Amino acid sequence: MVILLIKNLKLKVVLGKFILKFVRLFRVLNRVGSLAYYLYFPDKYDRLYNIFPVSLFELYIYRVG
Repeated sequence: MVILLIKNLKLKVVLGKFILKFVRLFRVLNRVGSLAYYLYFPDKYDRLYNIFPVSLFELYIYRVG
């Protein structure tokens, strides 16, 4: 599981004075080349291309507690 950074994505997100840094948590389906991954997107994000470079990811680490 990775968190996708909102940098370089054109999404219409209005939160007042808050700036969104991450889109949400996505599941990695497979690797494409050495620096890109194919992600699983729900229907809500069907307009986005689902292959992203590693530079737009943040590793998600689940914490118990």
